[in-house]
Amino acid sequence: MQLNRAKILKKGEALIDERRYAEAERLYQEAIRQRPKDVKLYAALARLLMRHMKRAKHADQVIAHALKLDRSDYEVLREAAELCFRKDDLVAAKKYAKDSLVRGGNDPDTLYVAATVFEKLDEFDEAVECLDRVLKKRPDHLPSRILHAKCIRSLGRLDESASICRNILETHPNSLKVMGIYSESVKFKEGDPHVENLENTIIPALRDQGRDVALQTALKCLAKSRLDTGQHEEAFLLFKEAKELLPSQHDRAKQKTYVAELKANVAIADYFGRATYDEERPVLIVGMPRVGSTLLEQVIASHPQTAAVGESGALRSLLPFLGVPQANGAEMSKLIKTVSEEKLGLVRQAYLEQTANRRPGALRVVDKNLHNFELLGLFARMFPEARIIHARRDPMDNCVACYLQRLSKWHSYTDDLTSLGQYYREHIELMAHWKKVLPNPIMEVPYENMVADTEGMARKVIDFLGLEWDDACLNFQETENRAKTLSVWQVRQPIYKSSVKRWKKYEAHLDALKKELQPFYPNGFDD
Repeated sequence: MQLNRAKILKKGEALIDERRYAEAERLYQEAIRQRPKDVKLYAALARLLMRHMKRAKHADQVIAHALKLDRSDYEVLREAAELCFRKDDLVAAKKYAKDSLVRGGNDPDTLYVAATVFEKLDEFDEAVECLDRVLKKRPDHLPSRILHAKCIRSLGRLDESASICRNILETHPNSLKVMGIYSESVKFKEGDPHVENLENTIIPALRDQGRDVALQTALKCLAKSRLDTGQHEEAFLLFKEAKELLPSQHDRAKQKTYVAELKANVAIADYFGRATYDEERPVLIVGMPRVGSTLLEQVIASHPQTAAVGESGALRSLLPFLGVPQANGAEMSKLIKTVSEEKLGLVRQAYLEQTANRRPGALRVVDKNLHNFELLGLFARMFPEARIIHARRDPMDNCVACYLQRLSKWHSYTDDLTSLGQYYREHIELMAHWKKVLPNPIMEVPYENMVADTEGMARKVIDFLGLEWDDACLNFQETENRAKTLSVWQVRQPIYKSSVKRWKKYEAHLDALKKELQPFYPNGFDD
């Protein structure tokens, strides 16, 4: 008897809804035995393994076989895109996502997966376009609504993002994902009903349930509201409580080793005598978070001959292709010394496709993924003529500002003041090394100078980029630009200087940080 694929898929989905995953897997496996060339069944099996059974390697094998059978089926391409996304191979994920859109662009699941890939790559316009189409078909699809709000916020459309969040919170008042996006879209005012719900309902319930991960998120949102309303002491204590709820994920020894290996093994000789490559469009802004990089980016992006791609993951996304594990200094040093011109050509093309080629006509394209400072050795092999801007700030102000933010897991070094101070020191040490050995022009831009004399500093930056001055650079608050950063609200406001020496407000709590940063203050912290 001919197997009915539609009935099999419907039965499989019913089993998945009931969390009977093993039965669903057996159902799909049996169906595949009967129809070994039916790629729709392979796609369903891979989706089950990947999303529900946490067996990504097995799912990868299933999709690889399906792609051999048929590389044109949009569902197979969609699952391939999601698998690559989960492996952080964003170059491949984007390729599969775009191919799936060509062949099945009206399918809401396909549109949603493509949107998640575009969002991760900071291609927010493309993500929003996909999500708008999803929401026309599935207006109540909560993940799409949440991702839509997040992308709108990253485009700098803060009022619109806040409005979307408020609409979602009407029916999902306890959603911490939405509260997180909302908190990054507004400057809280006293009496915000969503903050009151957070404080009076959500947090007490999470404490009773012992849900520490969720509680940590909730406390950080509440702390941000206290910062916005000037309640500095309470804000600091809330952040401290949130950070102490869970063990730190930061591996101090690994980071220290990474920096030490790069400093010991990467030298001037690794760059000179190499084949030249005179591409000057890429510009990196690197440094620690909270150094005024968004302001700096906006000033540059206001120039008519420049563009910005926000905090692009393009450079880091090349590491899987190059076979370099994250934070492995020995392997990175080896790559810098031995990478072939053929591979350099491929990764250059991939990087430019994700950045400069998205901004046709721009003479300079700014990538402000700050933690690219860890990858400058590779970047210099790719683009030895490209310019690098190192954004800096007073060490105490910088570290305290990092501590008092809802930063992602990537910034786990901010989990405690000791780790934060150590990481800051290692960042400065590595940047000092890069300035000695790299062929690239590197400019240091102190935050304090930027706020004290914005025009003067802006002129120096534009000159460093090899461009003629344009008065549009002083209208940066009007620039429409991607800003996947917590500073997006602040950069829309007039320049303010109250953030200089702001750490003094919290001095009673900062002994551990002072201990780590003392070398930067040889004349004492009051100097």
